[in-house]
Amino acid sequence: MDTNFIANTNKIIIELLKNSLFNIDFSNNVMSICNQDIWHDVYREASMHCVDTLIFQGIMNLPKDIRPEKDILEKWRNTTIIRMLHNEYLIKEQTNVLGYLTEAGINSVILKGTSVSYFYPSPELRPLGDIDILINKGEYEAAANVLYKNGYVFDNKHDFHLVVRKSGIVVELHTEVSRYPNNEVGILLSNSLNNIIGNARQYKINNTKFPGPSPFDNAMVLLLHMQRHLNKGIGLRQLCDWIMFVNSNSQSELWNELLPFLEKIGLKKFASVLTKIGVIYLGLDSKTFLWCLEADNRVCDMLLQDILYSGNIGRKRSNEDSASGYLTDGYENTDGSTYNKIEYIKRIFKNFSKSAKRDFPFLNKYPLFLPIMCLYIPLRYIVRMIMGKRPKLTTGKLLKKIKWKNNLYKELRIFQTKF
Repeated sequence: MDTNFIANTNKIIIELLKNSLFNIDFSNNVMSICNQDIWHDVYREASMHCVDTLIFQGIMNLPKDIRPEKDILEKWRNTTIIRMLHNEYLIKEQTNVLGYLTEAGINSVILKGTSVSYFYPSPELRPLGDIDILINKGEYEAAANVLYKNGYVFDNKHDFHLVVRKSGIVVELHTEVSRYPNNEVGILLSNSLNNIIGNARQYKINNTKFPGPSPFDNAMVLLLHMQRHLNKGIGLRQLCDWIMFVNSNSQSELWNELLPFLEKIGLKKFASVLTKIGVIYLGLDSKTFLWCLEADNRVCDMLLQDILYSGNIGRKRSNEDSASGYLTDGYENTDGSTYNKIEYIKRIFKNFSKSAKRDFPFLNKYPLFLPIMCLYIPLRYIVRMIMGKRPKLTTGKLLKKIKWKNNLYKELRIFQTKF
């Protein structure tokens, strides 16, 4: 297995994840590169992927002579304690929010977050961020008013969720799991995921109970979340979420239902590649998930390389990486044909439109100004770049990143259903 594309810092992180998540012994090859000079870089890199606390147990399992020196180890320990306290605070507020909604007669389900932490051997070590809650579309206004009544204030609004905040807590009220493609695949997804609340299961972490998606729905939530952020970048934390879910849901009944559906909507290859990365690099048992072994090792390495370069939701992305997200071909059409030039221009316009609406909310009310603002965004960056207020973009690197992403998308065949 060629791992030359993996930097030593990431080799150590992956080895620590294997030990922390699956209790797999450390390899001699990786232990040999653990030295005091590398631990600051490992800490920084793990933080960029939001897995710094996930690997802390693995660090403590290392032989004492190759563990980080005292100052970095104490920093790591303090980070872990703070993360655990924050998670506890967030879970308490999640319980409060669910209570507010229940009192108002509004049913809901927790998406991601604690609904994924549940599958980890130490749920308290998985970093929690926003509280994502799915509600029925017809109860959207009522749910928002309930949160406003209890001290939350408006932050922003996207096409399928509302963002509110209070005292450092961010809540996203979802009416849909994700943004679906505007074709027959989108219709299939919308119809299949229209009863997540009705299918919800009861989850429990320590003494806290909450409603979470069924295994089928949870798999779709995780895959669609990664698919939506793939252009921006997914990190090791998102990969681990999928692997821990798969590891905890090996029941054949689930996969007998899920895999044909994934094939039908063009996400089976994506799921297979992600799962096989877990088998190759993180210690997932291949005997339980033979269906993923059909994935090409080369494509697995391509996606892992992209994950390692990205960081958590694109945190590590270079300027060329970020800019290339506007200019890629995107996913191929469901009939297997690539976008033509007109569709390519439409896609670029759509990408800039999303950015413009995020930066200038008034465009949601006055969409006629969209073309002007879509031109304004790149021109603004160019002017600021000339003035030295923004980093310069290297054309060669930008073109290389666009080519890389296009090749990756063609291999993954996301939402491509006909071959």
